[in-house]
Amino acid sequence: MKESWSSQFGFALAAIGSAVGLANILRFPYLVGNYGGGAFIAIYLISLFVVSVPTFICEVAIGQRTQEGPQGAFAQLGKNTPLKKLGIWQVITAFIVSSFYAVLAGWILGYFIEAISGSLMSLSNIEDARIHYNSLLSSVSWTLGFHALFVAICLLILFQGLRDGLEKFNKIFTPLLFVVLIVILIISLQMPKAKEAMIFLFNPDWNALSMEVFLIALGQSFFTLSAGQGTMITYGSYLSKKHKIAKGLSSIVLSDTLVSILSAIIVFSIVISADMETTGDLGLLFKTLPVVFANAGGFGTVLSISFFSLVFLAAITSEISAIEPVILFLRNKLNYSRQKAAVISCGMIYLAGLPCALSTNVLKDIVLGGKDLMGIIDYVATAILIPIGGLLSVLLVGWCWKPKNILENMPNRLNIAMKFLIKFLIPVFILFVAISEFS
Repeated sequence: MKESWSSQFGFALAAIGSAVGLANILRFPYLVGNYGGGAFIAIYLISLFVVSVPTFICEVAIGQRTQEGPQGAFAQLGKNTPLKKLGIWQVITAFIVSSFYAVLAGWILGYFIEAISGSLMSLSNIEDARIHYNSLLSSVSWTLGFHALFVAICLLILFQGLRDGLEKFNKIFTPLLFVVLIVILIISLQMPKAKEAMIFLFNPDWNALSMEVFLIALGQSFFTLSAGQGTMITYGSYLSKKHKIAKGLSSIVLSDTLVSILSAIIVFSIVISADMETTGDLGLLFKTLPVVFANAGGFGTVLSISFFSLVFLAAITSEISAIEPVILFLRNKLNYSRQKAAVISCGMIYLAGLPCALSTNVLKDIVLGGKDLMGIIDYVATAILIPIGGLLSVLLVGWCWKPKNILENMPNRLNIAMKFLIKFLIPVFILFVAISEFS
């Protein structure tokens, strides 16, 4: 029996939960720190609203119209064109993304447990935090164990079904995520150098711009909206055709953007107030924030637990959405039950994530272009696979299905602008940025 959302509100909360994740809270701040602060934010916002939001709308519409996952949707709308066989690209992308994402989320889970136990409160200086971080990630049992535990938690939710598992979880924990975010934001704004953080974030360094920055910003804007990786086509396929897709989409995009910006404010208010480096890698939060929490007195434990609970919740809501296209693919292609498809999907994702889980210990010597295995897969997925997936979606709508099918309820001026974006500007922009970077 075909599963569906219980209401448009349920879809909206699930979509917000999918969009708001580690890409916003963990990845966005470190990209801002590495790629010019406010300049990166400006390029990110342009990419988001000009490219990723229209693509996001296209993908929800594709799913709703066909009531199919990526592979079935492309086969249906792209028949008699080369695109008909390319829906599998997004399924593969979803699989790769959820595999490395689960490893990173396992680190979050591990640090959440560390925060609850009080272990982080002994890390009173940056060197102690760095040593502790390296010690944990050099432990095979720690990285593999929390990777497995996180995937198991996701399986438990996905096993329950769309409404009783994924939708119910998002209805409870997505609003809670925002409550925790606001509490931490208020606390971070009391930090002594919060004003300097604002200057860093909203006073662009245009000299830092390059084609790499455009490519990274484009990939991030796709990644954070869960576009280009099959999730929104899958979620749209569970949405009744009687619902208007434009309704509620603005709240999804606004929520996603707000969390990214607020997360950057939180992180850099804390980091700059502690006189720490604003640049780093995916480990930036793990190596800096525990020091701040440890020096915050009795309130540090509460702050530490609150912060890592926020990131953990965001990780779950995004990961279960990233796995869903794989589950739907197995159900449609092999006629598996949801439960069987969920078990197989999560099992394969755990196994595929092992190289990333071991990239900080057993496989740490595998480095390419200054990136370890985790960094390589992160770059390939977010800067290459996801943008190409988004490109395929807009080509499908723009040249096979026609934009008018998703724009009927929009104002005439917006309708004309969206047609131009979908058919011409977005494909050209993605190709230009990609070719310029890789040439």
